[in-house]
Amino acid sequence: ISKGTLSVGHSADVVIFDADKKWTVDVDALHSKSKNSPFDGIELYGKPEYVIVNGEIIINSGELMK
Repeated sequence: ISKGTLSVGHSADVVIFDADKKWTVDVDALHSKSKNSPFDGIELYGKPEYVIVNGEIIINSGELMK
């Protein structure tokens, strides 16, 4: 399997990132088994809106699908 090319027959994972999206980290909304984060409450810019792994949408409009 060849990676690094977006074309038929190649494996690729794709992230579509909104660099202007402003959001505040909320540990309860993170998709992690950990119940804490050193970033909890910090305001950030930039967030993945779509993530596609092996042709399957994992994050759609910022929401985890699985």
